[in-house]
Amino acid sequence: NTDVNLAGTRLPKSADPLVARGRCWFLKSDYQRVIDDFSAAIRLDGRLVDLYRQRGMAWQAMGQFEKALGDYHEALFHNPGSVEAYLQRGSLWLSKKETDKALADFTQALQLEPMSLVALSSRATVWMAKGDATKAVEDCSAALKLDPRSLSVLRLRAAAHQLAKAYELALADWNAVLAIEPKSLDARLGRGKTWLEIGEHDKAIEDLTVVISQDTKSADAFEARAKAWFKKGDQEKANADYAAALRLTNEAPKSKPQ
Repeated sequence: NTDVNLAGTRLPKSADPLVARGRCWFLKSDYQRVIDDFSAAIRLDGRLVDLYRQRGMAWQAMGQFEKALGDYHEALFHNPGSVEAYLQRGSLWLSKKETDKALADFTQALQLEPMSLVALSSRATVWMAKGDATKAVEDCSAALKLDPRSLSVLRLRAAAHQLAKAYELALADWNAVLAIEPKSLDARLGRGKTWLEIGEHDKAIEDLTVVISQDTKSADAFEARAKAWFKKGDQEKANADYAAALRLTNEAPKSKPQ
């Protein structure tokens, strides 16, 4: 940041050094300094309207959600065509469980940029939160046409298929994830749960045991394996896994409401 600081000294009336330094602070996750520099830059040059969006990201990273929303609103007031601002405001609405507002922002982003993989996958996440697996699958499938190897979208579509009880399709997506990333524990867990749903208890136990062997704190894996043992009639192993799942769940830190 030394050169940026010197530039700021030489050109006190220019916003450029402040913007450059603010971006450096962003890379260092020093969000208060990002806000300070971007605020000063906006005061120097009111044409830098995208800084409202970028400052909003800093507020959001600090947990100052109302201030972040205010900046996203301001960014869109000055530039209604900003896909990035719609995406960032939508993600904030989603984190606040304001699914209708998130859906509106992601849909607007797609109207502006129909081939946006981020907007498609983000809207699919909203559909999942609203329990609409069919629409989630539609958006995931459209996103996968843009990037067939997107692991996050494959995972999301697998979960959507599972929600819709389309278990064979869910298996196909979990297999696709594992073909790309063979060590993925979350895909093994997802596939294990899918095997469980279709009564393939031995295959479920195999996948879930792999997860547990590498992540001994996975309460989900213990609980799912307990169900598989129970279905196979092994009450002793089922009880042991249920006990482990309960212990891990009780030990897990409770998340704070936003």
